[in-house]
Amino acid sequence: MKNEISITAGKQSEMGWTQGTVAIGASAYRFEIKHFDEPSHYGIRHGRISKLWLALDNECKASYDRGWDKCAKETESKAVIGAICKMFN
Repeated sequence: MKNEISITAGKQSEMGWTQGTVAIGASAYRFEIKHFDEPSHYGIRHGRISKLWLALDNECKASYDRGWDKCAKETESKAVIGAICKMFN
């Protein structure tokens, strides 16, 4: 059975940043993203997210700043990024 993913996010700041959490199974990830109204070739998958930071238990799992600085390695982290992109990208 697949783990259900639940995203909780605050409002987007004037500078384009959104912070939130993603719950999947027993894990609770924290994320910060910078996203815009329009897609860009700098964005993840040429979308609206130009910066992303994802952490689990204060350990960075992935980082994107107009390109991948640290790619997610675990299947769960990849699923979390996919859910964030589906919601904000």
